[in-house]
Amino acid sequence: MIKPILTGVLILVGASFLPVHGEPVVAPLAAGALSSHDESFAKEASQANKAEIIQGQLANQKATTDGLRTYAQEIITDHTKAGQQLADLAQSKGLTLPGAVSTKQQKEIDHLSGLSGPEFDRAYIHAAVRDHQKVIALFERESNKGQDADLKGFAAQTLPTLQHHLAMAKTLESQLSGTVTNR
Repeated sequence: MIKPILTGVLILVGASFLPVHGEPVVAPLAAGALSSHDESFAKEASQANKAEIIQGQLANQKATTDGLRTYAQEIITDHTKAGQQLADLAQSKGLTLPGAVSTKQQKEIDHLSGLSGPEFDRAYIHAAVRDHQKVIALFERESNKGQDADLKGFAAQTLPTLQHHLAMAKTLESQLSGTVTNR
């Protein structure tokens, strides 16, 4: 008796994945599951936030200009807020975010830690411009192509702040104009 019922259930479940009018078959995600794109976005965004906060803390200690220290404090405040929003969102989705920055980000932090004075200022703001350009592209991709509505919304909501950071960083970089030592 169980075998015919089970077979019927399997047929009904399998039928829900049959193509309709030549459309591709896409199995729905389990409740709470994220697509690999959305999961990758959340993890990369989390690491970028952590890196920005650490670099901002370094700038608060090492920067030689008030403008850089003000920028760094804004970075710390905004990225801490965004990081908490993302962590809460990830937790609600059952996603564990990385606890640390990436190896590449750690190398940048280590490099900045070894600098001081105007050399630090130029390297920090150069990294801030480059990193914000990358993270803006990441957030734009998610806001356009993400499958999870909450993550798409988070990305779209955060983009103006990131764009503001980039504009500020470019202004500061032009004010500090000079060369950054090669690594």
